[in-house]
Formats: sequence, structure tokens, C-alpha cells
Amino acid sequence: MGSQRGGVPVLTAAGIAAAGAGNWTSAEKHHRASIARIEAVPYVTAQPIARYWYADMLAQRGGPEDIEAAKALLQASITASDAIGLVLYARLARRGLAQFGGFRHGADSSGISEKASACYARHWFETKTDSVGLQEKVAAPLRSIIQPWR
Repeated sequence: MGSQRGGVPVLTAAGIAAAGAGNWTSAEKHHRASIARIEAVPYVTAQPIARYWYADMLAQRGGPEDIEAAKALLQASITASDAIGLVLYARLARRGLAQFGGFRHGADSSGISEKASACYARHWFETKTDSVGLQEKVAAPLRSIIQPWR
């Protein structure tokens, strides 16, 4: 259900976009599905990336259980990133984890704003959908999530 071309699976991009729109239920569903798919393949390079973005979503949502889960995901992202030399995501995950020291609940608590997350997802979607040739059943839900950020 998700294309692995271009680095970040479609389900991760959909989760990022849904989080940017504040649709936590959809975002969590997409992130969990992405991680399950990435582990099943296995797509080792995408594992720390998917965990980082899921942690970002949890931090944005900001519930008490979300914070502990986000910390665990960030730690897993760091470990996996270090193991494969994925320096950028190791650094991003370390920054995210460090920010929990002065954590405050709310949308911008993760250091990545909702609009930036949605803009990233929109950029990924627009640059990859034509070249990857996504099926309309995958593209339509992404368009509806990212449309407000155009």
C-alpha cells in the first residue's frame, strides 16, 4: 500500500500531512501502518525516519502517554540511525529528545511546526506522485489532507 521509492513511504507522508492538519486519528493510523509496512519489507533505511515522524506527531498531539511513546520512538530512531549511518535523522531525533527537558504541551512542542510538516508532505507528494505514478486511491486522500496548506 505504500511506495518505497523516493526514500519516505507514502504512508509516512500521509501521516505527516494528517498531523499538519491536526487530524490525529488519521495521522496515527498512517504512521502505525507505515511502521508495520516498513518492518515487514524490511526497509531498514526508512525505519528510523518513520519512527522520527511518528514521534513528531505524538509530540505535537501532546497527551501524557504521547510524550513517553515519542521519547521511546526517538530513542529507537537514534539507535537505528546510528547503526546505518543516517546522520540527519540521528541529529533530528536527538534534538527532539533533548527538547523534552523543557517540554510544553501544544502544537509546536516538537520543534517542527504543523505547517512545516504539512509543507514537507506536500512537497514530497508533489515531487513524487508523477514520477512514482501513485494510484488514485492513494493520491486522493493525500490531496484532501494537504489541500488546506496550498
